[in-house]
Amino acid sequence: MAGPVPAASWVRRMMCDTAVHHYDAAVTTGAAYGIAGDVAAEVLTESLQLIAATEAAEAFLPRLAALRGRGERLVIRPDGVDGWVITRTPEGVRWERGDGDGDVVVSGTTAECMLVFARRLPARAVTGDRAVLEHWLAQTAF
Repeated sequence: MAGPVPAASWVRRMMCDTAVHHYDAAVTTGAAYGIAGDVAAEVLTESLQLIAATEAAEAFLPRLAALRGRGERLVIRPDGVDGWVITRTPEGVRWERGDGDGDVVVSGTTAECMLVFARRLPARAVTGDRAVLEHWLAQTAF
């Protein structure tokens, strides 16, 4: 998502940003937080699309180059719906919807997974190499 984009892409970008900051406001004020699973899924998808736009993403945030890898795989496995399989390649990040095996797997509701990847909640349901997840989270902080 670099260069000219349709105006509707900014509506999506702001919706995704608002979804995460709504959580921040709820925690700060003690209000209840709830987000629909499909909205949380859209936030995760949009984040991965931005990160996978390798040249543009790395120009914006050079530390994203550290996400290039040798095939390490992170799996986001939300309860009851298709998840995301993220692969760190020498060329950059690749991802797809679905399920599979990974070096690390993060599970929970779609909202919990979104909040883990937005660094708002600690990852509780993690199997595999937690260092792979921690590296990802450190490099993707915006």
